[in-house]
Amino acid sequence: MSFLINFDLNLSPSSDQLSGEEQVNLFDLNKNLEDVSNEENLNQLQTNSVRNIDLNELPLDNSEEDELQNEPDSSLGELGRPVPKKLKVLSNEERKEIYLILLGSKSVTGKLRKGTIGNVSRMFSISTRTASRIWRQAKRSTNPEECDPDRSCKSKNFLTKVMFLAAIAQPRFDLDGNEIFSGKIGIFPYVTKEVAKRSSANRVAGTLETKAITSVGRDMSRFFLINKVIPAILEKWPLGDANTLICIQQDNAMTHINPNDEEFRLAVARSGLNIQLSCQPPNSPNLNVLDLGFFNAIQTLHYKEASRTIDDLVESVQKAFYMFPTNKSNRIFLTLQNCMTEIMKVRELIEDATKWLNLPENV
Repeated sequence: MSFLINFDLNLSPSSDQLSGEEQVNLFDLNKNLEDVSNEENLNQLQTNSVRNIDLNELPLDNSEEDELQNEPDSSLGELGRPVPKKLKVLSNEERKEIYLILLGSKSVTGKLRKGTIGNVSRMFSISTRTASRIWRQAKRSTNPEECDPDRSCKSKNFLTKVMFLAAIAQPRFDLDGNEIFSGKIGIFPYVTKEVAKRSSANRVAGTLETKAITSVGRDMSRFFLINKVIPAILEKWPLGDANTLICIQQDNAMTHINPNDEEFRLAVARSGLNIQLSCQPPNSPNLNVLDLGFFNAIQTLHYKEASRTIDDLVESVQKAFYMFPTNKSNRIFLTLQNCMTEIMKVRELIEDATKWLNLPENV
């Protein structure tokens, strides 16, 4: 027994030549295929069919056929030219929702039911490859036996990097342990807004884009201290300690301003605060509270979110900065005090050794 797989429209007569009785509907087609046993019946079935028929689809009503015929082609523009597809960037919430829907439709054998990927992709207007990739990544992250995939890059210069200026102080608590001052002055990214010169699949020309400032000089450091750090201190510093000395510690990088910078001193005088700049001792990373533990802590929180753009990266870092618990931030400052205490103990031992061995004082 042979079966007819494809219906050739070029060999079919026009619809005006066929009567209503000669039209074959979908429900009688299976019966006709079973009764076909010779080549004459196949030719007769071919001439009675006017269009391609999918055995897996139900017949459409006349209203549905008219709607499909009148529906404009979304892939063509106003002039009939094809419009490039826009790349849809999914947020973390949408990815989680897609994974939960796929997880809920999981069969007993541990595999997805047939057609689930297609339904989810149409629901979120994404490709089936994107939905399948989200499902594979979720399974890999939830299975501890699988190894992490190798993520390689041609050069580390291709990795997007954003520099931040962070300012924190030691938290304050009352006698009952309640937080009075969190100590989080702020974290400020070195980014700028630029106008897009050309159109792309993601945005049109003229859209403001966030660009990272790759080179930070002394003028940029002075600008951030005067226009961002000092106003943040003036806004968040406790009123009871407004007249106390505020010491801003910075490392000895060449891009940082001099502690006696004239523009910075004028800005401090206008603010009414008592602020001084100081540099940490050279070759002493343990005397910087940020390098001692704060940056590593918020970086761990930042890695929990997938950032695809610079805006997502900045938002993730700022969220991790303000989500970090205040009591743990206080522990980092206590660790800094212990480091200072141990350094002073070593200094005393060196002084005692120089006196006992009669060595010069500058040793």
